Amino acid sequence: MSMRTLRLIASSVAILAVGCRNPLDPKADVRIESFGGRATFLQTDNSIINQYYPTSVQFASYGTVAAILTSYTVVYRQVGPQNDPACTQGPGQPICALGGAAGRRYAMRTHLAPRTNDSTRNVPTTVTIHILTSELLKYIVEHGDTVNGGLDLDLTFFGTDHNGHDLTVTGTFHIEVFN
Repeated sequence: MSMRTLRLIASSVAILAVGCRNPLDPKADVRIESFGGRATFLQTDNSIINQYYPTSVQFASYGTVAAILTSYTVVYRQVGPQNDPACTQGPGQPICALGGAAGRRYAMRTHLAPRTNDSTRNVPTTVTIHILTSELLKYIVEHGDTVNGGLDLDLTFFGTDHNGHDLTVTGTFHIEVFN
């Protein structure tokens, strides 16, 4: 067997071992930089005067691969214990009335640019999401025990990068509830 034949066989084995993708194929490195938003509402005689603002999430890409976010899930957790007769839960558990452990899933489509010119990160991309829903505000009004610590909203964003890798970015948004 010649040296040329051995190289061809070795190359074929290497391709089979790693598959068709380039083993040096980078993945996107996307992180949440910050959250923004506020909600105010006033309850008077069982009517809600509601004024709420969309929440913004600021993403930054630290990698050289662009990405597209296609959906996000919100799992609503009550920091204190839940005393709802339909679903009593200990502190920090998902709220049954707001989707439980599965939460609520929303569609989106946002393109995140990659880092360029050897900078440490790209210019952040700000995305508006609607996690402060009328369903959530109604739950807060009807359940006075939310005052005990407020609510944590666990956010998970899903998408893919331009090299075909799945992308998941997570963060927690806290809502403090006052009397």
